Amino acid sequence: MTQFPLSGRVIAHHRAHRVVRSDDGNMHPATARSKAQSAVVGDRVQCSEADADTVCIESVEPRSSALERLDRRGRSRILASNFDRMIIVSAPTPGIDYLMIDQYLVAAHSARVRPLLVINKSDLLSQDQRRQKEESLACYAQCGYDLLVCSAMEPQSLATLNAAIDGQACVFVGQSGVGKSSLIRHFAPDQEIAVGALSRAGFGSHTTIAAYWYVTESGGAVIDSPGVREFRVDFLPPEQIAAGFLEIAAHARNCRFNDCTHQHEPDCAVKGALASDSISQRRYANFCSLIAESTAMTQKR
Repeated sequence: MTQFPLSGRVIAHHRAHRVVRSDDGNMHPATARSKAQSAVVGDRVQCSEADADTVCIESVEPRSSALERLDRRGRSRILASNFDRMIIVSAPTPGIDYLMIDQYLVAAHSARVRPLLVINKSDLLSQDQRRQKEESLACYAQCGYDLLVCSAMEPQSLATLNAAIDGQACVFVGQSGVGKSSLIRHFAPDQEIAVGALSRAGFGSHTTIAAYWYVTESGGAVIDSPGVREFRVDFLPPEQIAAGFLEIAAHARNCRFNDCTHQHEPDCAVKGALASDSISQRRYANFCSLIAESTAMTQKR
Protein backbone atom coordinates (compact mmCIF):
# COMPACT_ATOMS: atom_id res chain seq x y z
CA MET A 1 0.00 0.00 0.00
CA THR A 2 1.26 3.47 -0.91
CA GLN A 3 2.16 5.60 2.10
CA PHE A 4 1.41 9.33 2.16
CA PRO A 5 2.82 11.91 2.09
CA LEU A 6 4.73 10.51 -0.88
CA SER A 7 8.11 11.75 -2.15
CA GLY A 8 9.14 11.33 -5.76
CA ARG A 9 10.22 12.89 -9.02
CA VAL A 10 8.23 14.22 -11.98
CA ILE A 11 9.29 12.07 -14.94
CA ALA A 12 6.83 13.32 -17.59
CA HIS A 13 4.71 16.42 -18.10
CA HIS A 14 2.21 17.59 -20.68
CA ARG A 15 -0.25 20.39 -19.89
CA ALA A 16 -2.08 19.35 -16.72
CA HIS A 17 -0.90 15.74 -16.93
CA ARG A 18 2.16 14.53 -15.03
CA VAL A 19 3.71 11.23 -13.99
CA VAL A 20 5.54 10.96 -10.67
CA ARG A 21 7.98 8.15 -9.96
CA SER A 22 7.88 7.63 -6.19
CA ASP A 23 11.02 6.78 -4.26
CA ASP A 24 9.92 3.13 -4.07
CA GLY A 25 10.04 2.96 -7.90
CA ASN A 26 6.29 3.03 -8.61
CA MET A 27 4.83 5.42 -11.17
CA HIS A 28 1.72 7.47 -10.44
CA PRO A 29 -0.46 9.70 -12.63
CA ALA A 30 -0.43 13.11 -10.93
CA THR A 31 -2.33 16.35 -10.69
CA ALA A 32 -0.96 19.45 -8.97
CA ARG A 33 -2.14 22.09 -6.53
CA SER A 34 -2.13 25.65 -7.86
CA LYS A 35 1.05 26.41 -5.91
CA ALA A 36 2.76 23.41 -7.55
CA GLN A 37 1.64 24.00 -11.14
CA SER A 38 5.22 24.92 -11.98
CA ALA A 39 6.36 21.31 -11.46
CA VAL A 40 8.41 20.10 -14.44
CA VAL A 41 10.31 16.98 -15.42
CA GLY A 42 13.16 16.38 -13.01
CA ASP A 43 11.55 18.15 -10.07
CA ARG A 44 11.58 16.47 -6.68
CA VAL A 45 8.05 16.75 -5.28
CA GLN A 46 5.93 15.95 -2.25
CA CYS A 47 2.52 14.41 -2.96
CA SER A 48 -0.73 13.59 -1.23
CA GLU A 49 -3.39 11.10 -2.31
CA ALA A 50 -5.85 12.46 -4.86
CA ASP A 51 -7.83 9.26 -5.43
CA ALA A 52 -7.19 5.54 -5.76
CA ASP A 53 -5.17 5.92 -8.95
CA THR A 54 -3.79 9.47 -8.78
CA VAL A 55 -1.49 11.49 -6.54
CA CYS A 56 -1.57 15.25 -6.06
CA ILE A 57 1.65 17.29 -6.10
CA GLU A 58 1.60 19.54 -3.05
CA SER A 59 5.03 21.16 -3.27
CA VAL A 60 8.21 21.34 -5.36
CA GLU A 61 11.63 21.10 -3.75
CA PRO A 62 14.37 23.65 -4.67
CA ARG A 63 16.06 22.96 -8.03
CA SER A 64 19.79 22.51 -8.50
CA SER A 65 19.59 23.38 -12.22
CA ALA A 66 17.01 24.23 -14.87
CA LEU A 67 16.70 24.39 -18.65
CA GLU A 68 14.64 27.34 -19.84
CA ARG A 69 13.25 28.27 -23.22
CA LEU A 70 10.68 30.69 -24.62
CA ASP A 71 7.16 29.45 -25.30
CA ARG A 72 5.04 30.51 -28.28
CA ARG A 73 3.99 33.66 -26.41
CA GLY A 74 7.57 34.67 -25.81
CA ARG A 75 7.51 33.79 -22.12
CA SER A 76 10.32 31.97 -20.36
CA ARG A 77 9.36 28.44 -19.37
CA ILE A 78 11.35 25.78 -17.53
CA LEU A 79 11.54 22.55 -19.52
CA ALA A 80 13.51 20.30 -17.15
CA SER A 81 15.37 20.50 -13.87
CA ASN A 82 17.91 18.88 -11.54
CA PHE A 83 20.33 17.62 -14.19
CA ASP A 84 24.12 17.44 -13.89
CA ARG A 85 25.15 17.68 -17.54
CA MET A 86 23.73 19.07 -20.78
CA ILE A 87 24.40 16.85 -23.81
CA ILE A 88 24.18 19.06 -26.91
CA VAL A 89 23.58 16.80 -29.91
CA SER A 90 24.23 17.83 -33.51
CA ALA A 91 24.56 15.80 -36.70
CA PRO A 92 25.69 16.24 -40.32
CA THR A 93 22.07 15.59 -41.23
CA PRO A 94 20.10 17.91 -40.88
CA GLY A 95 23.31 19.96 -40.50
CA ILE A 96 25.29 21.46 -37.65
CA ASP A 97 23.71 24.67 -36.37
CA TYR A 98 26.58 26.53 -34.71
CA LEU A 99 24.37 29.35 -33.45
CA MET A 100 22.11 26.86 -31.71
CA ILE A 101 25.15 25.16 -30.17
CA ASP A 102 26.39 28.48 -28.82
CA GLN A 103 22.98 29.25 -27.33
CA TYR A 104 22.81 25.87 -25.60
CA LEU A 105 26.31 26.49 -24.23
CA VAL A 106 25.08 29.78 -22.79
CA ALA A 107 22.10 27.92 -21.31
CA ALA A 108 24.41 25.32 -19.75
CA HIS A 109 26.57 28.03 -18.20
CA SER A 110 23.45 29.78 -16.90
CA ALA A 111 22.26 26.48 -15.38
CA ARG A 112 25.73 25.90 -13.88
CA VAL A 113 26.10 22.48 -15.48
CA ARG A 114 28.87 21.01 -17.58
CA PRO A 115 28.05 20.70 -21.30
CA LEU A 116 29.15 17.97 -23.69
CA LEU A 117 29.03 18.45 -27.46
CA VAL A 118 28.08 15.28 -29.34
CA ILE A 119 28.22 14.93 -33.11
CA ASN A 120 25.93 12.01 -33.94
CA LYS A 121 25.54 10.07 -37.21
CA SER A 122 29.28 9.79 -37.81
CA ASP A 123 28.49 6.74 -39.96
CA LEU A 124 27.28 9.18 -42.64
CA LEU A 125 30.70 10.84 -42.88
CA SER A 126 33.71 9.84 -44.92
CA GLN A 127 37.11 10.16 -43.24
CA ASP A 128 37.71 13.52 -44.96
CA GLN A 129 34.25 14.78 -44.01
CA ARG A 130 34.76 13.72 -40.41
CA ARG A 131 38.12 15.52 -40.29
CA GLN A 132 36.50 18.67 -41.71
CA LYS A 133 33.71 18.56 -39.13
CA GLU A 134 36.18 18.09 -36.29
CA GLU A 135 38.24 21.03 -37.57
CA SER A 136 35.13 23.23 -37.74
CA LEU A 137 34.40 22.36 -34.11
CA ALA A 138 37.97 22.66 -32.86
CA CYS A 139 37.27 26.11 -31.38
CA TYR A 140 35.02 24.46 -28.78
CA ALA A 141 37.72 22.07 -27.64
CA GLN A 142 40.11 25.03 -27.45
CA CYS A 143 37.65 26.72 -25.09
CA GLY A 144 37.72 23.67 -22.84
CA TYR A 145 34.42 22.08 -23.87
CA ASP A 146 34.19 18.29 -24.12
CA LEU A 147 33.51 17.07 -27.66
CA LEU A 148 32.96 13.59 -29.08
CA VAL A 149 31.86 12.06 -32.37
CA CYS A 150 29.73 8.92 -32.45
CA SER A 151 26.82 7.15 -34.10
CA ALA A 152 23.71 5.63 -32.58
CA MET A 153 23.92 3.10 -35.41
CA GLU A 154 27.35 1.93 -34.22
CA PRO A 155 26.99 0.93 -30.54
CA GLN A 156 30.75 0.42 -30.15
CA SER A 157 31.23 4.15 -30.77
CA LEU A 158 29.07 5.03 -27.74
CA ALA A 159 31.52 3.80 -25.08
CA THR A 160 32.98 7.28 -24.52
CA LEU A 161 29.53 8.83 -24.27
CA ASN A 162 28.47 6.13 -21.82
CA ALA A 163 31.50 6.89 -19.64
CA ALA A 164 30.78 10.63 -19.80
CA ILE A 165 27.21 10.30 -18.53
CA ASP A 166 27.72 7.36 -16.17
CA GLY A 167 25.82 7.84 -12.92
CA GLN A 168 24.75 11.40 -13.77
CA ALA A 169 21.47 13.03 -14.70
CA CYS A 170 21.89 14.36 -18.24
CA VAL A 171 19.51 16.37 -20.40
CA PHE A 172 19.84 15.72 -24.14
CA VAL A 173 19.11 18.76 -26.31
CA GLY A 174 19.40 19.63 -29.98
CA GLN A 175 17.48 20.42 -33.13
CA SER A 176 14.97 18.03 -34.64
CA GLY A 177 16.39 15.12 -36.59
CA VAL A 178 19.82 14.84 -34.94
CA GLY A 179 19.05 11.43 -33.42
CA LYS A 180 18.75 12.26 -29.73
CA SER A 181 16.09 9.64 -29.10
CA SER A 182 18.16 6.98 -30.88
CA LEU A 183 21.09 7.75 -28.59
CA ILE A 184 18.91 7.73 -25.50
CA ARG A 185 17.52 4.27 -26.31
CA HIS A 186 20.98 2.87 -25.62
CA PHE A 187 20.97 4.25 -22.08
CA ALA A 188 17.32 3.95 -21.03
CA PRO A 189 16.24 0.32 -20.62
CA ASP A 190 12.96 1.32 -18.96
CA GLN A 191 11.53 3.14 -21.99
CA GLU A 192 8.74 0.62 -22.65
CA ILE A 193 7.71 0.66 -18.98
CA ALA A 194 7.73 4.45 -19.07
CA VAL A 195 5.57 4.61 -22.18
CA GLY A 196 3.03 2.36 -20.45
CA ALA A 197 2.96 4.74 -17.49
CA LEU A 198 2.24 7.63 -19.84
CA SER A 199 -0.69 5.77 -21.34
CA ARG A 200 -2.17 5.05 -17.89
CA ALA A 201 -1.74 8.71 -16.96
CA GLY A 202 -3.84 9.89 -19.89
CA PHE A 203 -1.07 10.72 -22.38
CA GLY A 204 -2.19 9.73 -25.86
CA SER A 205 0.18 7.84 -28.15
CA HIS A 206 0.71 11.00 -30.23
CA THR A 207 1.07 13.42 -27.33
CA THR A 208 4.11 15.70 -27.61
CA ILE A 209 5.86 15.38 -24.27
CA ALA A 210 7.78 18.43 -23.08
CA ALA A 211 10.48 16.12 -21.72
CA TYR A 212 10.88 12.69 -20.17
CA TRP A 213 13.17 11.43 -17.40
CA TYR A 214 14.53 7.90 -17.97
CA VAL A 215 16.45 6.05 -15.26
CA THR A 216 19.73 4.48 -16.44
CA GLU A 217 21.29 1.21 -15.31
CA SER A 218 24.19 3.13 -13.72
CA GLY A 219 21.85 4.92 -11.33
CA GLY A 220 21.81 8.14 -13.30
CA ALA A 221 19.17 9.44 -15.69
CA VAL A 222 18.74 10.80 -19.21
CA ILE A 223 16.19 13.46 -19.99
CA ASP A 224 14.81 13.36 -23.52
CA SER A 225 13.81 16.89 -24.50
CA PRO A 226 11.89 17.59 -27.72
CA GLY A 227 13.86 18.50 -30.83
CA VAL A 228 13.52 22.15 -31.76
CA ARG A 229 13.86 24.19 -34.92
CA GLU A 230 14.98 27.20 -32.93
CA PHE A 231 16.35 27.69 -29.45
CA ARG A 232 16.69 31.21 -28.06
CA VAL A 233 18.34 32.72 -25.01
CA ASP A 234 17.53 36.37 -25.66
CA PHE A 235 15.39 36.43 -22.49
CA LEU A 236 18.66 36.24 -20.53
CA PRO A 237 20.34 39.58 -19.68
CA PRO A 238 23.32 40.57 -21.89
CA GLU A 239 25.85 40.09 -19.09
CA GLN A 240 24.63 36.51 -18.56
CA ILE A 241 25.00 35.73 -22.26
CA ALA A 242 28.47 37.30 -22.30
CA ALA A 243 29.53 35.11 -19.37
CA GLY A 244 28.48 32.03 -21.36
CA PHE A 245 31.14 32.66 -24.01
CA LEU A 246 34.03 31.45 -21.89
CA GLU A 247 36.93 32.50 -24.09
CA ILE A 248 35.49 35.96 -24.70
CA ALA A 249 34.81 36.45 -21.00
CA ALA A 250 38.39 35.44 -20.22
CA HIS A 251 39.92 37.97 -22.64
CA ALA A 252 37.42 40.66 -21.58
CA ARG A 253 39.13 40.87 -18.19
CA ASN A 254 42.04 42.59 -19.94
CA CYS A 255 39.97 45.20 -21.77
CA ARG A 256 40.70 48.88 -21.03
CA PHE A 257 37.10 49.64 -20.12
CA ASN A 258 35.00 47.59 -17.70
CA ASP A 259 31.88 48.16 -19.83
CA CYS A 260 33.61 47.35 -23.12
CA THR A 261 31.19 46.00 -25.73
CA HIS A 262 34.09 44.40 -27.66
CA GLN A 263 32.98 46.04 -30.89
CA HIS A 264 34.44 49.55 -31.27
CA GLU A 265 36.29 50.55 -28.08
CA PRO A 266 40.06 51.16 -28.08
CA ASP A 267 42.40 48.73 -26.32
CA CYS A 268 39.82 45.92 -26.47
CA ALA A 269 41.50 42.64 -25.53
CA VAL A 270 38.71 40.66 -27.18
CA LYS A 271 39.26 42.39 -30.54
CA GLY A 272 42.97 41.80 -30.13
CA ALA A 273 42.40 38.10 -29.52
CA LEU A 274 40.09 38.00 -32.52
CA ALA A 275 42.79 39.53 -34.72
CA SER A 276 45.30 36.91 -33.57
CA ASP A 277 42.80 34.06 -34.13
CA SER A 278 42.70 33.27 -30.41
CA ILE A 279 38.92 33.69 -30.66
CA SER A 280 36.87 32.07 -33.41
CA GLN A 281 35.40 34.53 -35.92
CA ARG A 282 32.20 32.48 -36.00
CA ARG A 283 31.90 32.41 -32.20
CA TYR A 284 32.52 36.15 -32.05
CA ALA A 285 29.83 36.82 -34.69
CA ASN A 286 27.35 34.68 -32.73
CA PHE A 287 28.33 36.50 -29.53
CA CYS A 288 27.59 39.91 -31.09
CA SER A 289 24.29 38.67 -32.54
CA LEU A 290 23.07 37.21 -29.23
CA ILE A 291 24.13 40.28 -27.23
CA ALA A 292 22.22 42.50 -29.68
CA GLU A 293 19.10 40.34 -29.40
CA SER A 294 19.31 40.28 -25.62
CA THR A 295 19.82 44.05 -25.44
CA ALA A 296 16.79 44.64 -27.68
CA MET A 297 14.68 42.28 -25.56
CA THR A 298 15.81 44.04 -22.36
CA GLN A 299 14.86 47.43 -23.76
CA LYS A 300 11.35 46.18 -24.59
CA ARG A 301 10.64 45.20 -20.99
